[in-house]
Amino acid sequence: MRKIILLILLIFLSNYVSSQNHGRFWYFGQNAGLDFSTSPPTTLNDGQLNSFEGCSAISDDLGGNLLFYTDGTTVWNINHLQMPNGSGLFGDPNGSNAQVLIVKNGATTNEYFIITKEYQTTYYTIVDMSLNNNLGDIDVNRKNIVLNNNPNAITSEQMTSFFEPGNSVSWIILFDSGSFYAFRILNGAINVNNPVISNLAITSNIETRGMLKLSPDGSTLVLTGISNLDQAFLLNFDINTGAVTNPIELSSSTTTAYYYGAEFSPDSRLVYLNGNTDVSPSCGSQVINTREVFQFEINGPTGWNSNPIALGGSTGANSGRGSLQLGPDGRIYFARSCHPWLGLIVNPTIIGTGATYIDNGIALASGTFSRQGLPSFFTQQYAMNYHTIQGNIKYDFNSDGCDVADLSFSNLSIQSSGNSVLVNSISRLDGNYGVTLPDGQFTITPKPRKPNLLEFLTNQCSGKFSNPSQSIYTRLLCNRKWSERRPRSNCSSIRTSKTRF
Repeated sequence: MRKIILLILLIFLSNYVSSQNHGRFWYFGQNAGLDFSTSPPTTLNDGQLNSFEGCSAISDDLGGNLLFYTDGTTVWNINHLQMPNGSGLFGDPNGSNAQVLIVKNGATTNEYFIITKEYQTTYYTIVDMSLNNNLGDIDVNRKNIVLNNNPNAITSEQMTSFFEPGNSVSWIILFDSGSFYAFRILNGAINVNNPVISNLAITSNIETRGMLKLSPDGSTLVLTGISNLDQAFLLNFDINTGAVTNPIELSSSTTTAYYYGAEFSPDSRLVYLNGNTDVSPSCGSQVINTREVFQFEINGPTGWNSNPIALGGSTGANSGRGSLQLGPDGRIYFARSCHPWLGLIVNPTIIGTGATYIDNGIALASGTFSRQGLPSFFTQQYAMNYHTIQGNIKYDFNSDGCDVADLSFSNLSIQSSGNSVLVNSISRLDGNYGVTLPDGQFTITPKPRKPNLLEFLTNQCSGKFSNPSQSIYTRLLCNRKWSERRPRSNCSSIRTSKTRF
């Protein structure tokens, strides 16, 4: 009896660029640090930062060399020395990690915006890396410039940014008193006078403490507020206009939680939240708190926004809320407040418990501790290291035409040999399926028969084919191996890798 599977793959190749190096170094908590040039990241204890929440760091695009880091009030350079004009920023290290952002000025290689919040006002400061013998410094004439002011209320902590290399427009996005403010960065300048304001009634009661994160593909925002139960929303973001629309509330039909930390998977299909039964932030607190990490599948099966998957956590005293942050290695890290550990989501693109949360994921360097915050980064460049594979699958059980389902045949799956990733969304049923995978070696089960038939364009570096039909191929699959070599010609930082399907 012969089984034939017709697989039509539509492959969008996105180039690997060295600019993801901007997130190589992290400094956070009580003198804690990570260096992502190794896997797992190397723990560091040379940082001068001691911040309960707000922190950010930036490295250069070419080699991943540390440039500077900040808690929102002070800026330290690569030598862990305070920049000459690097004190007195109007920020608050005890705000959430969204309280301070570092945003690259895409019009120059030397300048970076530091965005801080204090009481009723949001400010920006410019760091020029060409100053102080290329160690960087702040121009005193471009320090603590008002970006947004709300004289009627305490400003909200939540803010994020959009930056993508090659895109002429970047954004700074603030949430303040129930409204979203999107400030366009164009030609090296922030358009302070004309923000795009989105007023959404459903988010008007969101608490001022929480997170605002933008998905790696730039299409979706997640917003949390810590003081009220089940306060979290997904929203659409338009990178062309700056508009925020279509709020969808995230909750749980089985448990209630105070949501704080938030992050997207590298492929932007899943969102993760840190839920807590208590909002007490203090280290040494004897209040019992259950903190968990929840996964929501965006636009998944019916009820997806109210039926998250609980991946794990802990219950006890001295167990506070924490930030979630996507790392340059494609994993998500969780700030275990008051502990010398970070939690770790190992496979964040996998739906369900296969994502694998490890509470004691990374042991920090001796004498250093995590607090509630982790460095905030623009994650759009991390998404560029992933390949979206979409296909139409039809099964033929006995060579007499395609069956609706082949119940005797195992599911078609894609597995990563490097990260033990198993994608369960591709099944034995006829249909259209898609999955996003990082660079590496992969296996499609069952295995294709004719490796010489695999071909695709290798000179596309824009992230998508100009004509998607150029990448459509028809393949017969059976139980034999084949592999593909993927040369990255005409791309910056050319790299050759093998992919096995």
